[in-house]
Amino acid sequence: MKINFVTVSAVLIILLLAVSAVSAAENETDSIKISVTGDNVVVETPAAIKSDDGLVMSGAPVSAIDYYNRANDLAYQGYLDKALEYLDSAVELNPNLSVAYSAKAGILSVKAGILKENGEDYSGLYDEALKAADKAIELNPKQGEGYVNKASILNALGRYNEAIAACDAALALNLKDTETLLAAYTNKGTALGGLGRYEDEIAVSKEGLKIDPMNNLLLANLNYAENKVEKKQTSPLSAAVVVLGVIGAIFLALRRR
Repeated sequence: MKINFVTVSAVLIILLLAVSAVSAAENETDSIKISVTGDNVVVETPAAIKSDDGLVMSGAPVSAIDYYNRANDLAYQGYLDKALEYLDSAVELNPNLSVAYSAKAGILSVKAGILKENGEDYSGLYDEALKAADKAIELNPKQGEGYVNKASILNALGRYNEAIAACDAALALNLKDTETLLAAYTNKGTALGGLGRYEDEIAVSKEGLKIDPMNNLLLANLNYAENKVEKKQTSPLSAAVVVLGVIGAIFLALRRR
């Protein structure tokens, strides 16, 4: 299924950043893909969330991190419900595993976005995602992913001022993780654009582009804001999710712990 976010505002965008080898990367047939041209962003997802009927997993997880890593692999492949189940198992074994809550926030956001686009019931998912993001922040307030995922969810809900506050909290941490830092700038720019503060969106996008001049999402935000300033009619870029692990807005940051 292709979702064109030029025509769908305030909906989740997922950026896949494969920064480590994961088993899911070997089978991309039904994975989530993204393409960006100017301020036109198209995301390809499976037509529906995959059922885990008949899913075969090799070996059994033995630790919280095992469950967490398996959840990331499953989420990347589209098995969102099974991934959420594995994350619940991870936090049962280690209630203080903040990255599991951050990943849960991202996966719930992705699930809500897919269901919403398909015209299916997604009620309560964004609220649950926010609770997971807040729990990640509570457990580790110095980890940026929780704040960025929270900002992404708030952007999807049109709560732009709160999203800006979450991004500012992430940026105040002086993040060393480039992907999370860029997601904070992207989400802040998106929120500013949602408020019609296009000059500020331009400034924030340019700050992010100092770190990565070729970042497609920041360039899309910049193009959108500049077009708005020039009174050209375009549509906004939706939120970015960052999830530490594999899923985790917009960005889905594919990593291993």
